[in-house]
Amino acid sequence: DLGMDGFLTHQLIGNFTNWEDSISYYSTNSLNSREAEWTTNFSRLPAGDNEDLRIVKSTQSLTVTNGAWIWAIDTDTGDLIEYYPCNYIDEFGAIQLGTSFGYSCDMALIVESGLYVFSNTGEVVFFPTDKETGQIFSPQANWVLPPYLDLKNEFIDSIRLDSDKLLIVTQSTSIVFTLEETKASLGPEFMPLEFEYLSEDNISSVDFGHSPWSEETMAMNNGKDGLLLIGERNGDVTGWEWDATRLDTQQFEIQEKMNIDGLLDTVTQVQLTDLDNSGRTDMLISSDESSYWLDGMLLKNRLTIEIDADFKTGIFGQNGSDDYFYAVSANEINSGVIEDDMYSLDGLQLYDIPFLIGVIFALLLMVLLYLHSEWYVVNTVGMLVGAGVIVMLGVAFVPGLIIIFMILAAIYDAWAVYRSKHMLELADTMIGLQLPILLVAPQDKGYSFKDEKTKMVDKTDVRQVAPPVNIPKSTKPRKKSKEALFMGLGDIIFPGMLVLSAIQWLDSDNSFAIAMFALIGSLIGYFVLMTYVARGKAQAGLPLLNGGAIVGYLIGGLIFMGTEIFNLGISL
Repeated sequence: DLGMDGFLTHQLIGNFTNWEDSISYYSTNSLNSREAEWTTNFSRLPAGDNEDLRIVKSTQSLTVTNGAWIWAIDTDTGDLIEYYPCNYIDEFGAIQLGTSFGYSCDMALIVESGLYVFSNTGEVVFFPTDKETGQIFSPQANWVLPPYLDLKNEFIDSIRLDSDKLLIVTQSTSIVFTLEETKASLGPEFMPLEFEYLSEDNISSVDFGHSPWSEETMAMNNGKDGLLLIGERNGDVTGWEWDATRLDTQQFEIQEKMNIDGLLDTVTQVQLTDLDNSGRTDMLISSDESSYWLDGMLLKNRLTIEIDADFKTGIFGQNGSDDYFYAVSANEINSGVIEDDMYSLDGLQLYDIPFLIGVIFALLLMVLLYLHSEWYVVNTVGMLVGAGVIVMLGVAFVPGLIIIFMILAAIYDAWAVYRSKHMLELADTMIGLQLPILLVAPQDKGYSFKDEKTKMVDKTDVRQVAPPVNIPKSTKPRKKSKEALFMGLGDIIFPGMLVLSAIQWLDSDNSFAIAMFALIGSLIGYFVLMTYVARGKAQAGLPLLNGGAIVGYLIGGLIFMGTEIFNLGISL
């Protein structure tokens, strides 16, 4: 690719008597007509059709090498800027490829004062040049490349980041070299490098451009910062922020806010783009099955597009008022309009009929709570509120973090009930106000929550046994007492959060089964809790309920995931 909205193609044309390299550039504008924005041809003679073509991308130009020639073309127009031969006639009159100084031309970079020639054998040479005559002078300095940098068999891309920074990416490594024109020693010396990344798997794609996390828009970018984006065959996508104003060897820093692990099994393309024309970049990441548009600094997956098996690269563009996605393969270009309903929902979504129904139902419940705050009204509102909280928090936090919350809440609940007893006073206040932050379970027919006068504090007092008194038996039937059991919403919210979080976040095909183990564990804790509550004494619910849910979660996790269940999934 070339930039956010274009790509290059290469075709070898002619025959064995005169092969030519034909390079074409397609932008989003030219893709609509399927005609190249520009095309430029350059001869390969005296080279044949076996030499590799290498292109080094700069801001305004491209340096192209085909083994016999080095030339620069304008990025915008494709016009030839300058060229240099990389062939000579030896003392026997035979034409040889390479420079007369014995270096092969497998990759090159033309700069203002000369050119750098890279050889597959691992040598880098800087030659001063005469821009007017095209003459290459004697080597001014030479260096050695790291032995694991394989330009011949693993080359992927090369980009000139700055006047003195060159990025070279192969399948096994990504290196940013510092471009110097002289060196102090005469002996072999490694080319100075600024940044190096060795891949655990094969690198498959690279891009460099404006960072989504930059405080400035693309229009304000001065070319001294950017994001280096690397995609690998194992599905990893990693980014490094580059800041040229920092000291050398400290200009690249890994972007910790990138968190797209597990989205792809393999990566075929990474690209910085701007689909929404916000002036800030987002990402287009492609696997061998789908392309994903990751929006903004949070990298929200807003758009998923299925692609063919021979997919090479994807580009967003506009045709009139419509946004298009262009899928480029080896032999054809497919395109389609991006409809509004293709985007995933983001932010607050209000639909007229459901919104009105929800508002009316909420107002009705508010009126009922005020005028008729019976236990069934309180329970209805409480269950709806609890379900909403469970969903909101369950999908927001990973199971490890929720378990920490549950343990801390259980400790606090036990202390507040058994030691300070302020939780009981709080419960009495909530019962007196008849607020829907608890659930009521009537024990007798005809129970009225509005008439509830029982104090939770009284249920923790030790009853004094009075001496027996002979009281005449009444012949009137005694009125049956009406009581109820109370449970705070937190007693169901915390276990529910763990259940939902397990389904949402566990990277396992058995996440639902593990969540059911947590649910069963909390139910067992509930039955144990009820045996104590049946004795007529107030109990702290979270130690047993949370404890049962956590134990059930861990048991299910060990069965289906092994020791991986103990990975909390928390990064600081």
